[in-house]
Amino acid sequence: MTHTGLNSCHNKGNQKITQNIVTPTMCILFLYYLPHGSYYRLIVANNRDEVFERPTEPATFWKDHSDVLAGRDLKVNNGGTWFGITVGGRFSTVTNFVTPPSGLISKPKSKGHLVIIASKSYRDGHHLNGFSLLTADLSAENKDTSLAYTCNYDTDGARVLDPGVYGLGNSLLDNPWHKVKQGMEKFSNIVKSPDSTLTDQLFNLLSDCTKWPDPNIPNIGCNEEYNNNVSAIFMKPSRDQKGRLCGTRSQTVLLVSGDGDVTYTERSLQPSTAQWTTVSHTVTLKI
Repeated sequence: MTHTGLNSCHNKGNQKITQNIVTPTMCILFLYYLPHGSYYRLIVANNRDEVFERPTEPATFWKDHSDVLAGRDLKVNNGGTWFGITVGGRFSTVTNFVTPPSGLISKPKSKGHLVIIASKSYRDGHHLNGFSLLTADLSAENKDTSLAYTCNYDTDGARVLDPGVYGLGNSLLDNPWHKVKQGMEKFSNIVKSPDSTLTDQLFNLLSDCTKWPDPNIPNIGCNEEYNNNVSAIFMKPSRDQKGRLCGTRSQTVLLVSGDGDVTYTERSLQPSTAQWTTVSHTVTLKI
């Protein structure tokens, strides 16, 4: 899950348009990437906003890719994911880029495979609706160009990022919505003075329901409640234009120490009971 070949992922605009709304599901993440020699190398907090009925497997090591630790989207053939790390130190995560109706394609491929195949030269970005992809290579031999970003609607192409704090939602990395800006400020305060409550503080941040009205968030064609909920870091469950229950269905906190020790904590919301189920994995990277 590295960034090799990501320059070639741009949308060609050559697919037939059949939908009349922008992508309705959202996600948000906050990331702190540090150079070699730091106490932490990587800290990530992620909300997956999705249809609750979409079949998903909680985070675990995959049987068919034993080096991959990730949740799994079971609706996709052979399974894809939105967030994962390998024991070799490669991290990737993908979010939707809200695509205007003129940019939607009729039979897009799944974005869930991007995280798994980001280590390869991927040349089918034009078969996907809008996405943003962040990848990091924490292996010992890769000390300089370890963090990269690409979006198939960003004309600048893939680029290497400097160490620092980043926030990514459903717009371009350099043009964040208000909720991302507000979350980045809180995230930065948390991760730059970490203590034993770091994971709990990050889950509290991911559960912030404060709405940040933003003219840059397009009307996504749903009811007013749904559209309003989109403006918060934590998206409360609400019905989309098809009557499906959507919202923040899982949250993940990933901590990678300078020694390669990983703590991966994921919790998933059961909307019928409003209860969370939590899985946690610890592993030392082979780097």
